[in-house]
Amino acid sequence: MTVLKALQGYLTAKKGVLSPNTLREYENIVKRYYEGTDLAGIRTDKLTAADIQKYVSDLSEKLSPKSVSNIYGLLTSALKLMCNGLHFNITLPKIPPKTYHIPTEEDFKMLVDLANPNLKKAILLSGIGSMRRGEVAAAMYGDIEGHRLHIQRDMILGADHTWIIKNMPKNSSSDRYIDLPEQLIDLLGTGKPDERIVPVYPSTITSDFINLRNKLQMQCRFHDMRHYYVSLAHSIGIPDRVIMNRAGFSSDRVMKAVYRNQVKADEEVYNDLWNDYMMKKLEKK
Repeated sequence: MTVLKALQGYLTAKKGVLSPNTLREYENIVKRYYEGTDLAGIRTDKLTAADIQKYVSDLSEKLSPKSVSNIYGLLTSALKLMCNGLHFNITLPKIPPKTYHIPTEEDFKMLVDLANPNLKKAILLSGIGSMRRGEVAAAMYGDIEGHRLHIQRDMILGADHTWIIKNMPKNSSSDRYIDLPEQLIDLLGTGKPDERIVPVYPSTITSDFINLRNKLQMQCRFHDMRHYYVSLAHSIGIPDRVIMNRAGFSSDRVMKAVYRNQVKADEEVYNDLWNDYMMKKLEKK
């Protein structure tokens, strides 16, 4: 088979187990970055590492390292499944460390104070409840049990580009119960069991948040509200395993990346304090 046939066969084989969102992303990758290319027409039994390396190098001149990695990752998965474990050693562009724009406590309070009612709920559920955007949009009043919220749904874009509620969150670790402050439970209000707590689409949460963030001249994204929770919880001594359970992380990779960014920010503050202190000492002499 050709490379394109291998990619298409992979998508067909995985259709029943991939989420609609992931399947749509993969289909877009095949359509945008493989169809019509020289690589797509090469038979897999004639494919060489040099063919793929040239393709990856060409992509690297136009796209970010992360995008190139995602595009190449789909190809490797397809070749392994459809061609009996076929694999090549390819050099990918180095992905630079990600920078997180984590809001300060003052920033977080300002965002909450100036947000519209639905966005305020969303920010609080993410920043205090450590919920993802899709989890916020899918949560229903029937999920509230006293001061606990059962996170068991996710709102995603389906294959036909319409928002749908999936009766399971992002991964098995994401199905969880979180305790929320009484004031937040009161602010969420009441409704029918199947009524959504934040009755807007995830795209609306993002667009409203960007408008508010820009108005306040901040750089953070809505997803950084989760990172705000991770950073603050870590700073007050909450154990990593508790942070991971509350946030629904399947691994500690993102959590530790957030810590590293926070440590860097703290170092800048303490470096300034140290330099100011020493300058004053030197001036006295």
